[in-house]
Amino acid sequence: MNGIYSIGKFSKNGKEVVLQEQDNGCIFCISHAKDQDGYTRISYNGKPERLFRVLYEKNFGEIPKNMVVRHKCDNPSCCNVNHLEIGTYLDNIQDKIDRKRTGKGKPNLKIKGENNGQHRLTEKQVKEIFLSKDTCRNLAKKYNVSNVTISNIKNKKYWKDVTDLL
Repeated sequence: MNGIYSIGKFSKNGKEVVLQEQDNGCIFCISHAKDQDGYTRISYNGKPERLFRVLYEKNFGEIPKNMVVRHKCDNPSCCNVNHLEIGTYLDNIQDKIDRKRTGKGKPNLKIKGENNGQHRLTEKQVKEIFLSKDTCRNLAKKYNVSNVTISNIKNKKYWKDVTDLL
């Protein structure tokens, strides 16, 4: 069911909220701007709010303290309440990891190895470092990383998932 419809205004002087349903079931707001993270922003009770949060609360009640609303569809623009679920902040981070939504320039310590956008070494290099008998200083120069990084690889503090296999 692919259609366009209005769900009204959420503030006295606010703009009418117009939604459009997509073939995949996601529903997008076509009347309001999105913020830098792709979430639709509206004015609600005199202050800016993300539309999906407002719709969640209108359908399911107040969002519990220390909980967040997560998108099952992994689309921040979607405001289909059937695509939303409650969870912890850590659940939301795990979603991000599982769905590989982190990339270069966006550090995330739970993303391991070469999938972490901040990595400076490859798995092959880490294996070479771990198995090498050379000094930390020499290895640090060779791989253009700090002595501490080399030491942490050797002591299985960094890249543990790779070094545990050796």
